[in-house]
Amino acid sequence: MKTKKNNKNIIDINIKRIEKSIIKRDHEQNKEALQTVRTIIKEYVPARNIAALIAALDDEFPEARVLARQWLAELSGEDFGNDTAQWRLWWEQNKNNFI
Repeated sequence: MKTKKNNKNIIDINIKRIEKSIIKRDHEQNKEALQTVRTIIKEYVPARNIAALIAALDDEFPEARVLARQWLAELSGEDFGNDTAQWRLWWEQNKNNFI
């Protein structure tokens, strides 16, 4: 539990850094903070969230579909676009690699 709490604190701190860097237009700091958050999320993302992201590819809101696709690509290293059948096949073959 302590690790999850520490990671949440790190994410919160880096989100604040991202907000400040956007205000100051400090793109390097923004890039570093985003990378830290991505790394933590990638390491600790629960498997159920991957399935939810795949389901979100069919969401009625285009923004949700775009974000789901981006996170799936980020977490998987693959990019099957909005092809939910391909993502489901990938998930069946790879879900044991996630927490």
